[in-house]
Amino acid sequence: MLRLLFAIPLALMPAMTCAQSLTGTEWQLLAIDGNVVEMTATLRAEANGSVAGKAPCNRWTTMNTTALPEFRPKAIAATRMACDRLDDEQVFLE
Repeated sequence: MLRLLFAIPLALMPAMTCAQSLTGTEWQLLAIDGNVVEMTATLRAEANGSVAGKAPCNRWTTMNTTALPEFRPKAIAATRMACDRLDDEQVFLE
C-alpha cells in the first residue's frame, strides 16, 4: 500500500530530469545500507554541484564531481564541534 501512495504523487509530478528533482530539497537521512538509523543528518544538493548538510554534530559541505543522481564528492569540509554523536557522524560522513 505504501508503494502505491508514494507512486501516485510521483505520477502527478510534472516531467523533470532526475537532477532537477534532486536539487534544492533538504533530504533527511533515514537509513544507511538498509539499516534504519537514529541520528539526524541532512543533505541538500544544488544544480551548481554544491552539496551541504548537517551531520549529527557538525555542518558539512563539498562539491559533487559528477552529474546527479551519481554522487562522487570532493573532500568534505566540516565544522569541528564536539558532541556525544561523533561516532554516528563518522559513519554518516564515510
